[in-house]
Amino acid sequence: CRRRDLVVDVVRTSCRPDHSGTLGREGPLAPMPETRVLQAALLARAERLEVGSLVCSVTYRHPAVLAKMVSTLGALSGGRAILGIGAGHPRTEDEHRRYGIEFPPLGERIDRLADALGLIRCLRDSQLATYSGSHFSLAEAPLSPRPERLRLMVAGSGERRMLRLVAAHAAPSPPSPPSGDGLPPLPHPPALPRAHPPPLRPPPPPTRVSPT
Repeated sequence: CRRRDLVVDVVRTSCRPDHSGTLGREGPLAPMPETRVLQAALLARAERLEVGSLVCSVTYRHPAVLAKMVSTLGALSGGRAILGIGAGHPRTEDEHRRYGIEFPPLGERIDRLADALGLIRCLRDSQLATYSGSHFSLAEAPLSPRPERLRLMVAGSGERRMLRLVAAHAAPSPPSPPSGDGLPPLPHPPALPRAHPPPLRPPPPPTRVSPT
């Protein structure tokens, strides 16, 4: 037990997949604990650990329910919970089918993600949130208990829309494998949002001065 505690304390942030089954070679019968329950156990055992998910598909839970789950973890842990959300990778389509969860086309999933991010921020920043979107809505909904902070993390691989969502919500974006959507990348740099800085150029070579 002491060794496990040491390992958990050394790792500052723990982010794990949010799936109902494994997507790897282990097959669908391999153990896959529910993410928020496992995070609660980790937060209770490690006082300095931050937890998040890479990431919850917007198709799995209503964003207000997801925000309630993560805000409760954050309130109980002093703000050490991160809300990770994405549009749903194509590799999860079979998982959706197994559990009878709708898996819309990519464009609609990104629409839902944009809607969900607006709803979550409204819920986070308002005492009684009212929000009307294309897919989700709120009517004077509170977020209680309210954590010290509710941080967002958005995962995605496309530059056409996902990058703009990340920039608009000022959320960190972890590396994500290609989504297989087949959309061509945008040209660099004119079509990219200003919040996405151009890549750093290497410094010029040092000037060599010959002795006189």
